[in-house]
Parts: sequence; structure tokens; C-alpha cells
Amino acid sequence: MEEPRRHEPVLLEESLGLLLRPESRVIADATLGAAGHAEAILRRSPEAVLYGFDRDQSAIETARRRLAPFGSRAVLLHADYRAMREELKKTASSGWTGSSSISAFPRCSSTIRSAGSRSARTVLWT
Repeated sequence: MEEPRRHEPVLLEESLGLLLRPESRVIADATLGAAGHAEAILRRSPEAVLYGFDRDQSAIETARRRLAPFGSRAVLLHADYRAMREELKKTASSGWTGSSSISAFPRCSSTIRSAGSRSARTVLWT
């Protein structure tokens, strides 16, 4: 049986330092992937609700397991990031008013490593 892969976000501290603000309450992650950045954002912003988008259903399922401890603060949507505005508008209870406190850009990088492995595969989405 193949070992589960562990997602390690690339440039995590740098990304959070640039994107997170104390007033961030509604956060949109346009490319959720394995939810490494999303998990870190939710840990550091205990008042925030994160809306995560991905067009890959398997990524949504991976993220759902990883973000389960955050309950209703993690809202996962099987949709392309280009539909983000419309999807957020549909969610009236989101508190979203037309712009989010932060939004992850559709271009990101992450490292996926097999558990116990020293080798890693870095993926760049564009």
C-alpha cells in the first residue's frame, strides 16, 4: 500500500506575512490543493472563515480531511477559481461583500513528500 503523501506549503511564512492581516475575517483561497496554506491561515486567524476553491474533487477530499478540525470555519467548494466571485455571492451567510480580506492567487507552489521520504516533488500551478 502506498504511503500517504504529506503536503508541505512552500514559502509559508513569507506568504502569511504578506497576506494575513489582523482584520482578516473572510478569506478566499483560490487554489486550495492539499490545504497546507489554508490550514496555517485558519490556525493563525481563529476568527476567520476560509472559503477554499479547487476544481479537482480529489483535492477537495484531501483538504476536507485536513481541515476537519476547523469545522464550519473551512468551507470547501468544488469550483474553478474563476468562479470564485459568483460562488461567494451565492453564499449569503459568508459575510462577503464583494472583496475578501485576502485571496490566494491562482499561481502557487507546494511540495508534496511521501511520509518518511527525503525526496519531494514540487509542483507549480499556473
